[in-house]
Amino acid sequence: MNILLFCSILLFMIGGLLWYRQSYNFSFFTILGGGILVAIHSIFLDDYLHPWDERYHAVVALNAMTDPFHLKLMPTNYITSWPYQAWYATYTWLHKQPLFTWQMALGMKVFGTSLQGMRSASVVMFLVMGLAVYKATKLYFPKASHWLMLIVFTSPMLLLLVNGRQGMDHNDLAFASYTSLAFWAFISYTKAPKLKYALAIGLACGAAMLTKWLAGSLVLFSFGLFLLLTKNFTLKSWRDLFLSGLSSLLVFVPWQLYSYLRFPDLFIKEWEYNSLHFSHTVEEHYHAWNYHFVVWAEQFLVLVLLALGTLSIARSLRREHRPILITAAVSFFAVLIFYTIAATKLKAFTIILIPYAAFLAAPFIEWLWAARKRKFVFLLIVAIISIKFFVTYVNESEPQLTIERSEKYREFALEVKNNIPENSVIFNTPSMLFADMIFYTHCTAYDRLPTLDEVELLQSLEKTICILVAPNQQIDSSLSSRSILISADSIHFFYPQN
Repeated sequence: MNILLFCSILLFMIGGLLWYRQSYNFSFFTILGGGILVAIHSIFLDDYLHPWDERYHAVVALNAMTDPFHLKLMPTNYITSWPYQAWYATYTWLHKQPLFTWQMALGMKVFGTSLQGMRSASVVMFLVMGLAVYKATKLYFPKASHWLMLIVFTSPMLLLLVNGRQGMDHNDLAFASYTSLAFWAFISYTKAPKLKYALAIGLACGAAMLTKWLAGSLVLFSFGLFLLLTKNFTLKSWRDLFLSGLSSLLVFVPWQLYSYLRFPDLFIKEWEYNSLHFSHTVEEHYHAWNYHFVVWAEQFLVLVLLALGTLSIARSLRREHRPILITAAVSFFAVLIFYTIAATKLKAFTIILIPYAAFLAAPFIEWLWAARKRKFVFLLIVAIISIKFFVTYVNESEPQLTIERSEKYREFALEVKNNIPENSVIFNTPSMLFADMIFYTHCTAYDRLPTLDEVELLQSLEKTICILVAPNQQIDSSLSSRSILISADSIHFFYPQN
Protein backbone atom coordinates (compact mmCIF):
# COMPACT_ATOMS: atom_id res chain seq x y z
CA MET A 1 0.00 0.00 0.00
CA ASN A 2 2.96 2.35 0.42
CA ILE A 3 3.26 2.47 -3.37
CA LEU A 4 -0.21 4.06 -3.49
CA LEU A 5 0.86 6.69 -1.00
CA PHE A 6 4.08 7.38 -2.90
CA CYS A 7 2.24 7.70 -6.23
CA SER A 8 -0.41 9.99 -4.73
CA ILE A 9 2.26 12.33 -3.30
CA LEU A 10 4.05 12.31 -6.65
CA LEU A 11 0.84 13.21 -8.48
CA PHE A 12 0.11 16.02 -6.02
CA MET A 13 3.58 17.46 -6.60
CA ILE A 14 3.25 17.19 -10.38
CA GLY A 15 -0.20 18.78 -10.18
CA GLY A 16 1.22 21.73 -8.28
CA LEU A 17 4.02 22.17 -10.80
CA LEU A 18 1.54 22.01 -13.69
CA TRP A 19 -0.50 24.74 -12.01
CA TYR A 20 2.63 26.81 -11.64
CA ARG A 21 3.25 26.41 -15.38
CA GLN A 22 -0.40 27.36 -16.04
CA SER A 23 -1.37 23.94 -17.44
CA TYR A 24 -4.63 24.05 -15.55
CA ASN A 25 -6.50 21.12 -17.13
CA PHE A 26 -3.58 18.74 -16.70
CA SER A 27 -3.13 20.05 -13.15
CA PHE A 28 -6.77 19.27 -12.32
CA PHE A 29 -6.67 15.67 -13.52
CA THR A 30 -3.30 15.03 -11.89
CA ILE A 31 -4.47 16.29 -8.50
CA LEU A 32 -7.71 14.31 -8.86
CA GLY A 33 -5.65 11.18 -9.60
CA GLY A 34 -3.64 11.81 -6.45
CA GLY A 35 -6.86 12.17 -4.47
CA ILE A 36 -8.15 8.83 -5.75
CA LEU A 37 -4.93 7.02 -4.83
CA VAL A 38 -4.57 8.53 -1.36
CA ALA A 39 -8.22 7.72 -0.55
CA ILE A 40 -7.73 4.10 -1.63
CA HIS A 41 -4.57 3.98 0.49
CA SER A 42 -6.55 5.23 3.46
CA ILE A 43 -9.13 2.41 3.42
CA PHE A 44 -6.28 -0.13 3.61
CA LEU A 45 -4.42 1.75 6.34
CA ASP A 46 -5.91 -0.13 9.33
CA ASP A 47 -7.04 -3.70 8.72
CA TYR A 48 -9.50 -3.88 11.61
CA LEU A 49 -12.68 -2.19 12.84
CA HIS A 50 -12.20 0.95 14.88
CA PRO A 51 -14.17 1.48 18.09
CA TRP A 52 -16.32 4.58 18.46
CA ASP A 53 -17.96 4.60 16.01
CA GLU A 54 -16.92 2.56 12.99
CA ARG A 55 -17.78 -0.84 14.49
CA TYR A 56 -21.43 0.18 14.98
CA HIS A 57 -21.78 1.94 11.62
CA ALA A 58 -20.25 -1.09 9.90
CA VAL A 59 -22.58 -3.66 11.44
CA VAL A 60 -25.68 -1.50 10.86
CA ALA A 61 -24.65 -1.16 7.21
CA LEU A 62 -24.01 -4.90 6.97
CA ASN A 63 -27.52 -5.64 8.21
CA ALA A 64 -28.97 -2.94 5.93
CA MET A 65 -27.80 -4.98 2.93
CA THR A 66 -30.72 -7.36 3.50
CA ASP A 67 -33.18 -5.05 5.30
CA PRO A 68 -32.49 -1.38 4.45
CA PHE A 69 -35.67 -0.06 6.06
CA HIS A 70 -35.03 -1.63 9.44
CA LEU A 71 -31.66 -0.41 10.65
CA LYS A 72 -30.38 -2.69 13.38
CA LEU A 73 -27.25 -3.77 15.24
CA MET A 74 -28.00 -7.48 14.84
CA PRO A 75 -29.09 -9.61 11.89
CA THR A 76 -31.84 -11.06 14.10
CA ASN A 77 -32.55 -10.52 17.77
CA TYR A 78 -33.43 -13.70 19.65
CA ILE A 79 -33.69 -12.09 23.07
CA THR A 80 -37.11 -10.48 23.20
CA SER A 81 -36.57 -9.33 26.78
CA TRP A 82 -33.43 -7.35 25.87
CA PRO A 83 -34.28 -3.77 26.96
CA TYR A 84 -33.14 -0.62 25.20
CA GLN A 85 -30.04 0.54 27.07
CA ALA A 86 -28.27 2.97 24.73
CA TRP A 87 -27.64 3.42 21.01
CA TYR A 88 -24.71 0.99 21.20
CA ALA A 89 -26.71 -1.73 23.00
CA THR A 90 -29.98 -2.08 21.17
CA TYR A 91 -31.57 -4.07 18.34
CA THR A 92 -33.30 -1.45 16.20
CA TRP A 93 -30.85 1.40 15.55
CA LEU A 94 -32.17 4.95 15.01
CA HIS A 95 -29.26 6.78 16.60
CA LYS A 96 -28.26 8.41 13.32
CA GLN A 97 -29.97 9.20 10.06
CA PRO A 98 -29.81 6.37 7.50
CA LEU A 99 -28.31 7.70 4.25
CA PHE A 100 -24.64 7.06 5.05
CA THR A 101 -25.35 3.49 6.21
CA TRP A 102 -27.26 2.82 2.98
CA GLN A 103 -24.20 4.06 1.08
CA MET A 104 -21.94 1.77 3.08
CA ALA A 105 -24.31 -1.14 2.42
CA LEU A 106 -24.20 -0.37 -1.31
CA GLY A 107 -20.40 -0.32 -1.17
CA MET A 108 -20.42 -3.80 0.34
CA LYS A 109 -22.90 -4.99 -2.28
CA VAL A 110 -20.46 -3.91 -4.96
CA PHE A 111 -17.07 -4.67 -3.38
CA GLY A 112 -17.89 -7.35 -0.82
CA THR A 113 -18.23 -7.34 2.95
CA SER A 114 -14.57 -6.75 3.69
CA LEU A 115 -13.36 -3.75 5.66
CA GLN A 116 -12.35 -2.08 2.41
CA GLY A 117 -15.75 -2.76 0.84
CA MET A 118 -17.41 -1.22 3.89
CA ARG A 119 -15.21 1.90 3.62
CA SER A 120 -15.49 2.22 -0.16
CA ALA A 121 -18.46 4.62 0.00
CA SER A 122 -16.27 7.06 1.93
CA VAL A 123 -13.75 7.07 -0.91
CA VAL A 124 -16.53 8.36 -3.16
CA MET A 125 -17.67 10.91 -0.57
CA PHE A 126 -14.09 12.13 -0.11
CA LEU A 127 -13.68 12.67 -3.86
CA VAL A 128 -17.10 14.32 -4.11
CA MET A 129 -16.12 16.78 -1.41
CA GLY A 130 -12.86 17.71 -3.13
CA LEU A 131 -14.59 18.14 -6.48
CA ALA A 132 -17.41 20.21 -4.97
CA VAL A 133 -14.90 22.58 -3.36
CA TYR A 134 -13.03 22.83 -6.68
CA LYS A 135 -16.19 23.54 -8.69
CA ALA A 136 -17.56 26.09 -6.22
CA THR A 137 -14.36 28.12 -5.96
CA LYS A 138 -13.67 27.91 -9.69
CA LEU A 139 -16.85 29.89 -10.44
CA TYR A 140 -15.39 32.98 -8.74
CA PHE A 141 -11.68 32.26 -8.31
CA PRO A 142 -10.51 29.81 -11.01
CA LYS A 143 -6.78 30.24 -10.33
CA ALA A 144 -7.22 29.17 -6.70
CA SER A 145 -9.53 26.19 -7.20
CA HIS A 146 -6.78 23.63 -7.90
CA TRP A 147 -4.97 24.42 -4.67
CA LEU A 148 -8.13 24.23 -2.64
CA MET A 149 -8.96 20.79 -4.04
CA LEU A 150 -5.40 19.75 -3.17
CA ILE A 151 -5.84 21.02 0.39
CA VAL A 152 -8.99 18.89 0.77
CA PHE A 153 -7.28 15.78 -0.65
CA THR A 154 -4.30 16.12 1.70
CA SER A 155 -6.29 16.80 4.87
CA PRO A 156 -5.21 14.18 7.45
CA MET A 157 -8.48 14.55 9.33
CA LEU A 158 -10.59 13.84 6.25
CA LEU A 159 -8.40 10.87 5.30
CA LEU A 160 -8.76 9.42 8.79
CA LEU A 161 -12.54 9.77 8.47
CA VAL A 162 -12.30 7.74 5.24
CA ASN A 163 -10.21 5.19 7.13
CA GLY A 164 -12.61 5.12 10.10
CA ARG A 165 -9.99 5.93 12.73
CA GLN A 166 -11.35 9.41 13.42
CA GLY A 167 -14.53 9.37 15.50
CA MET A 168 -17.86 9.76 13.64
CA ASP A 169 -15.93 8.45 10.59
CA HIS A 170 -18.12 7.71 7.56
CA ASN A 171 -21.11 9.60 8.97
CA ASP A 172 -19.36 12.96 9.30
CA LEU A 173 -17.55 12.58 5.97
CA ALA A 174 -20.82 11.98 4.12
CA PHE A 175 -22.37 14.90 6.01
CA ALA A 176 -19.57 17.25 4.97
CA SER A 177 -19.66 15.98 1.38
CA TYR A 178 -23.37 16.63 0.93
CA THR A 179 -22.95 20.05 2.53
CA SER A 180 -20.16 20.75 0.03
CA LEU A 181 -22.45 19.75 -2.83
CA ALA A 182 -25.14 22.10 -1.49
CA PHE A 183 -22.53 24.87 -1.24
CA TRP A 184 -21.47 24.30 -4.86
CA ALA A 185 -25.11 24.51 -5.96
CA PHE A 186 -25.54 27.70 -3.92
CA ILE A 187 -22.47 29.35 -5.46
CA SER A 188 -23.79 28.33 -8.90
CA TYR A 189 -27.10 30.00 -8.05
CA THR A 190 -25.37 33.26 -7.13
CA LYS A 191 -23.75 33.23 -10.56
CA ALA A 192 -26.88 32.22 -12.47
CA PRO A 193 -30.08 32.31 -10.36
CA LYS A 194 -31.87 29.40 -12.00
CA LEU A 195 -34.46 27.17 -10.42
CA LYS A 196 -32.39 24.03 -11.12
CA TYR A 197 -29.65 25.30 -8.80
CA ALA A 198 -32.17 26.17 -6.09
CA LEU A 199 -33.59 22.66 -6.27
CA ALA A 200 -30.07 21.20 -6.23
CA ILE A 201 -29.37 23.15 -3.03
CA GLY A 202 -32.49 21.66 -1.45
CA LEU A 203 -31.77 18.10 -2.55
CA ALA A 204 -28.18 18.25 -1.29
CA CYS A 205 -29.28 19.81 2.01
CA GLY A 206 -31.93 17.11 2.31
CA ALA A 207 -29.24 14.45 1.82
CA ALA A 208 -27.08 16.16 4.47
CA MET A 209 -30.05 16.21 6.86
CA LEU A 210 -30.75 12.55 6.09
CA THR A 211 -27.16 11.92 7.16
CA LYS A 212 -26.94 14.06 10.30
CA TRP A 213 -30.14 15.77 11.30
CA LEU A 214 -31.09 19.43 10.90
CA ALA A 215 -27.55 20.82 10.84
CA GLY A 216 -27.58 19.76 7.19
CA SER A 217 -29.75 22.79 6.42
CA LEU A 218 -26.74 25.14 6.78
CA VAL A 219 -26.62 26.16 3.12
CA LEU A 220 -30.32 27.11 3.21
CA PHE A 221 -29.38 29.63 5.90
CA SER A 222 -26.62 30.93 3.63
CA PHE A 223 -29.09 31.17 0.74
CA GLY A 224 -31.49 33.36 2.72
CA LEU A 225 -28.66 35.47 4.13
CA PHE A 226 -27.31 36.13 0.64
CA LEU A 227 -30.71 37.32 -0.56
CA LEU A 228 -30.89 39.73 2.39
CA LEU A 229 -27.37 41.07 1.88
CA THR A 230 -27.97 41.70 -1.82
CA LYS A 231 -31.39 43.23 -1.02
CA ASN A 232 -32.93 40.81 -3.46
CA PHE A 233 -36.60 40.91 -2.56
CA THR A 234 -38.01 39.72 -5.88
CA LEU A 235 -40.80 37.17 -5.78
CA LYS A 236 -38.73 34.76 -7.91
CA SER A 237 -35.77 34.74 -5.50
CA TRP A 238 -37.85 34.01 -2.44
CA ARG A 239 -39.88 31.45 -4.37
CA ASP A 240 -36.60 29.71 -5.21
CA LEU A 241 -35.58 29.73 -1.54
CA PHE A 242 -38.97 28.31 -0.56
CA LEU A 243 -38.77 25.56 -3.17
CA SER A 244 -35.22 24.81 -2.09
CA GLY A 245 -36.34 24.34 1.49
CA LEU A 246 -39.35 22.32 0.39
CA SER A 247 -37.22 19.95 -1.69
CA SER A 248 -34.92 19.39 1.29
CA LEU A 249 -37.91 18.45 3.44
CA LEU A 250 -39.16 16.06 0.77
CA VAL A 251 -35.87 14.19 1.11
CA PHE A 252 -35.64 14.38 4.91
CA VAL A 253 -39.18 14.05 6.27
CA PRO A 254 -40.38 10.69 4.82
CA TRP A 255 -37.83 8.70 6.83
CA GLN A 256 -38.79 10.58 10.01
CA LEU A 257 -42.46 9.77 9.52
CA TYR A 258 -41.71 6.16 8.65
CA SER A 259 -39.46 5.72 11.70
CA TYR A 260 -41.95 7.36 14.03
CA LEU A 261 -44.85 5.26 12.79
CA ARG A 262 -42.91 1.98 12.87
CA PHE A 263 -40.79 2.54 16.02
CA PRO A 264 -42.53 5.36 17.93
CA ASP A 265 -41.01 4.84 21.37
CA LEU A 266 -37.45 4.40 20.14
CA PHE A 267 -37.77 7.30 17.68
CA ILE A 268 -38.81 9.67 20.48
CA LYS A 269 -36.03 8.42 22.79
CA GLU A 270 -33.37 8.97 20.14
CA TRP A 271 -34.76 12.37 19.14
CA GLU A 272 -34.69 13.48 22.79
CA TYR A 273 -31.21 12.04 23.29
CA ASN A 274 -29.79 13.82 20.24
CA SER A 275 -31.37 17.11 21.31
CA LEU A 276 -29.38 16.92 24.55
CA HIS A 277 -26.09 17.51 22.69
CA PHE A 278 -26.57 21.27 22.78
CA SER A 279 -27.58 21.71 26.42
CA HIS A 280 -25.76 18.80 28.09
CA THR A 281 -22.37 17.15 27.81
CA VAL A 282 -23.19 13.78 26.27
CA GLU A 283 -20.93 10.73 26.76
CA GLU A 284 -18.24 12.82 28.46
CA HIS A 285 -17.46 14.83 25.32
CA TYR A 286 -16.54 17.95 27.27
CA HIS A 287 -13.89 20.37 26.04
CA ALA A 288 -12.90 23.97 26.71
CA TRP A 289 -14.90 26.74 25.05
CA ASN A 290 -12.21 27.33 22.40
CA TYR A 291 -12.02 23.65 21.37
CA HIS A 292 -13.27 24.09 17.81
CA PHE A 293 -11.00 27.07 17.22
CA VAL A 294 -8.05 24.93 18.29
CA VAL A 295 -9.19 22.09 16.01
CA TRP A 296 -9.25 24.47 13.06
CA ALA A 297 -5.83 25.86 13.90
CA GLU A 298 -4.42 22.33 14.17
CA GLN A 299 -6.22 20.55 11.33
CA PHE A 300 -6.86 23.22 8.72
CA LEU A 301 -4.09 25.73 9.34
CA VAL A 302 -3.45 26.46 5.66
CA LEU A 303 -7.11 27.41 5.10
CA VAL A 304 -7.09 29.59 8.21
CA LEU A 305 -3.95 31.44 7.12
CA LEU A 306 -5.19 31.99 3.58
CA ALA A 307 -8.59 33.18 4.82
CA LEU A 308 -6.84 35.65 7.14
CA GLY A 309 -4.88 36.75 4.10
CA THR A 310 -8.18 37.50 2.36
CA LEU A 311 -9.21 39.62 5.34
CA SER A 312 -5.99 41.62 5.01
CA ILE A 313 -6.85 42.56 1.40
CA ALA A 314 -10.57 43.12 2.00
CA ARG A 315 -10.47 46.69 0.67
CA SER A 316 -9.13 45.54 -2.69
CA LEU A 317 -11.78 42.86 -3.29
CA ARG A 318 -14.08 43.33 -6.23
CA ARG A 319 -17.41 44.87 -5.22
CA GLU A 320 -19.48 42.10 -6.82
CA HIS A 321 -17.58 39.48 -4.78
CA ARG A 322 -18.24 41.07 -1.40
CA PRO A 323 -21.82 39.85 -0.71
CA ILE A 324 -20.98 36.20 -1.34
CA LEU A 325 -17.76 36.44 0.71
CA ILE A 326 -19.60 38.13 3.58
CA THR A 327 -22.26 35.42 3.38
CA ALA A 328 -19.57 32.73 3.60
CA ALA A 329 -17.86 34.47 6.52
CA VAL A 330 -21.07 35.03 8.51
CA SER A 331 -22.17 31.43 7.90
CA PHE A 332 -18.76 30.15 8.96
CA PHE A 333 -18.68 32.03 12.25
CA ALA A 334 -22.37 31.43 13.00
CA VAL A 335 -21.78 27.67 12.90
CA LEU A 336 -18.49 27.93 14.79
CA ILE A 337 -20.14 29.97 17.54
CA PHE A 338 -23.12 27.59 17.67
CA TYR A 339 -20.87 24.57 18.26
CA THR A 340 -18.75 26.58 20.69
CA ILE A 341 -21.83 27.27 22.80
CA ALA A 342 -23.01 23.64 22.55
CA ALA A 343 -22.14 21.60 25.63
CA THR A 344 -21.11 18.49 23.68
CA LYS A 345 -18.03 19.03 21.54
CA LEU A 346 -16.59 16.54 19.05
CA LYS A 347 -13.66 17.03 16.73
CA ALA A 348 -15.44 16.58 13.40
CA PHE A 349 -18.55 18.63 14.17
CA THR A 350 -17.35 21.66 12.19
CA ILE A 351 -15.88 20.04 9.08
CA ILE A 352 -19.04 21.09 7.23
CA LEU A 353 -17.37 24.51 7.18
CA ILE A 354 -14.52 23.38 4.92
CA PRO A 355 -16.17 24.59 1.66
CA TYR A 356 -16.85 27.95 3.30
CA ALA A 357 -13.27 28.27 4.55
CA ALA A 358 -11.93 27.26 1.12
CA PHE A 359 -14.06 29.91 -0.56
CA LEU A 360 -12.82 32.54 1.89
CA ALA A 361 -9.22 31.47 1.25
CA ALA A 362 -9.51 31.67 -2.54
CA PRO A 363 -9.29 35.49 -3.03
CA PHE A 364 -5.91 35.66 -1.30
CA ILE A 365 -4.46 32.95 -3.55
CA GLU A 366 -5.72 34.89 -6.58
CA TRP A 367 -4.32 38.14 -5.19
CA LEU A 368 -0.90 36.58 -4.77
CA TRP A 369 -1.10 35.21 -8.29
CA ALA A 370 -2.00 38.62 -9.72
CA ALA A 371 0.85 40.16 -7.76
CA ARG A 372 3.22 37.80 -9.59
CA LYS A 373 4.14 36.04 -6.39
CA ARG A 374 3.57 32.58 -7.80
CA LYS A 375 6.65 31.08 -6.18
CA PHE A 376 5.51 32.42 -2.82
CA VAL A 377 2.06 30.84 -3.26
CA PHE A 378 3.55 27.56 -4.36
CA LEU A 379 6.12 27.33 -1.57
CA LEU A 380 3.80 28.56 1.20
CA ILE A 381 0.98 26.12 0.44
CA VAL A 382 3.28 23.18 -0.30
CA ALA A 383 5.25 23.72 2.91
CA ILE A 384 2.21 23.85 5.19
CA ILE A 385 0.39 21.00 3.45
CA SER A 386 3.49 18.79 3.43
CA ILE A 387 4.31 19.30 7.09
CA LYS A 388 0.74 18.57 8.19
CA PHE A 389 0.31 15.63 5.82
CA PHE A 390 3.53 13.88 6.82
CA VAL A 391 3.32 14.59 10.55
CA THR A 392 -0.37 13.77 11.08
CA TYR A 393 -1.24 11.25 8.37
CA VAL A 394 1.89 9.47 7.19
CA ASN A 395 3.77 9.17 10.48
CA GLU A 396 0.96 8.91 13.03
CA SER A 397 -0.64 5.59 13.88
CA GLU A 398 -2.70 4.15 16.67
CA PRO A 399 -0.87 2.78 19.74
CA GLN A 400 0.87 -0.48 18.91
CA LEU A 401 -1.04 -2.33 21.64
CA THR A 402 -4.36 -1.20 20.13
CA ILE A 403 -3.26 -2.38 16.69
CA GLU A 404 -2.08 -5.78 17.94
CA ARG A 405 -5.20 -6.47 19.97
CA SER A 406 -7.61 -5.28 17.27
CA GLU A 407 -5.92 -7.43 14.64
CA LYS A 408 -5.87 -10.38 17.03
CA TYR A 409 -9.61 -10.05 17.62
CA ARG A 410 -10.27 -9.89 13.87
CA GLU A 411 -8.19 -13.03 13.30
CA PHE A 412 -9.98 -14.80 16.15
CA ALA A 413 -13.43 -13.83 14.84
CA LEU A 414 -12.59 -14.99 11.30
CA GLU A 415 -11.36 -18.30 12.71
CA VAL A 416 -14.62 -18.66 14.63
CA LYS A 417 -16.55 -17.97 11.42
CA ASN A 418 -14.69 -20.74 9.61
CA ASN A 419 -15.41 -23.29 12.32
CA ILE A 420 -19.09 -22.82 13.20
CA PRO A 421 -22.31 -23.51 11.24
CA GLU A 422 -24.01 -20.62 9.44
CA ASN A 423 -27.05 -20.88 11.74
CA SER A 424 -24.96 -20.10 14.84
CA VAL A 425 -25.72 -17.55 17.53
CA ILE A 426 -22.64 -16.49 19.49
CA PHE A 427 -22.65 -15.62 23.19
CA ASN A 428 -20.18 -14.21 25.71
CA THR A 429 -18.11 -11.98 23.45
CA PRO A 430 -15.96 -9.47 25.31
CA SER A 431 -17.99 -6.49 26.53
CA MET A 432 -18.93 -4.06 23.72
CA LEU A 433 -17.26 -6.27 21.10
CA PHE A 434 -20.36 -8.13 19.98
CA ALA A 435 -20.66 -5.71 17.03
CA ASP A 436 -17.21 -6.64 15.73
CA MET A 437 -18.06 -10.33 16.05
CA ILE A 438 -21.26 -9.81 14.04
CA PHE A 439 -19.39 -7.97 11.27
CA TYR A 440 -16.64 -10.56 10.95
CA THR A 441 -18.84 -13.69 11.28
CA HIS A 442 -22.23 -12.46 9.96
CA CYS A 443 -23.84 -14.20 12.94
CA THR A 444 -25.88 -12.68 15.73
CA ALA A 445 -23.70 -12.20 18.82
CA TYR A 446 -24.21 -11.09 22.42
CA ASP A 447 -21.72 -10.02 25.06
CA ARG A 448 -23.22 -12.17 27.82
CA LEU A 449 -24.18 -15.78 28.50
CA PRO A 450 -27.64 -17.05 27.46
CA THR A 451 -30.35 -17.98 29.92
CA LEU A 452 -31.89 -21.46 29.85
CA ASP A 453 -35.09 -20.03 28.38
CA GLU A 454 -33.08 -18.46 25.57
CA VAL A 455 -31.29 -21.75 24.95
CA GLU A 456 -34.63 -23.53 24.61
CA LEU A 457 -35.94 -20.83 22.26
CA LEU A 458 -32.86 -21.01 20.04
CA GLN A 459 -32.98 -24.81 19.93
CA SER A 460 -36.63 -24.69 18.93
CA LEU A 461 -35.56 -22.43 16.05
CA GLU A 462 -32.84 -24.95 15.12
CA LYS A 463 -30.03 -22.53 15.93
CA THR A 464 -26.57 -23.63 17.01
CA ILE A 465 -25.47 -21.99 20.26
CA CYS A 466 -21.79 -21.05 20.47
CA ILE A 467 -20.26 -19.78 23.70
CA LEU A 468 -16.87 -18.09 23.90
CA VAL A 469 -15.12 -19.25 27.04
CA ALA A 470 -12.85 -16.73 28.72
CA PRO A 471 -9.69 -17.94 30.52
CA ASN A 472 -10.49 -19.73 33.80
CA GLN A 473 -14.23 -19.31 33.16
CA GLN A 474 -16.51 -22.17 34.21
CA ILE A 475 -19.62 -22.72 32.09
CA ASP A 476 -22.56 -24.40 33.80
CA SER A 477 -23.19 -27.91 32.51
CA SER A 478 -26.81 -26.97 31.64
CA LEU A 479 -25.34 -24.62 29.01
CA SER A 480 -22.20 -26.45 28.00
CA SER A 481 -24.07 -29.68 27.19
CA ARG A 482 -26.25 -27.84 24.67
CA SER A 483 -23.66 -25.52 23.12
CA ILE A 484 -20.41 -25.43 21.21
CA LEU A 485 -17.72 -24.08 23.52
CA ILE A 486 -14.96 -22.01 21.92
CA SER A 487 -11.81 -21.13 23.81
CA ALA A 488 -11.18 -17.39 23.89
CA ASP A 489 -7.70 -17.67 25.41
CA SER A 490 -6.10 -15.92 22.44
CA ILE A 491 -8.13 -12.75 23.18
CA HIS A 492 -7.87 -13.02 26.97
CA PHE A 493 -6.87 -9.34 27.28
CA PHE A 494 -10.43 -8.27 26.36
CA TYR A 495 -11.97 -10.09 29.31
CA PRO A 496 -11.85 -8.77 32.90
CA GLN A 497 -9.08 -10.33 34.96
CA ASN A 498 -10.24 -12.08 38.11
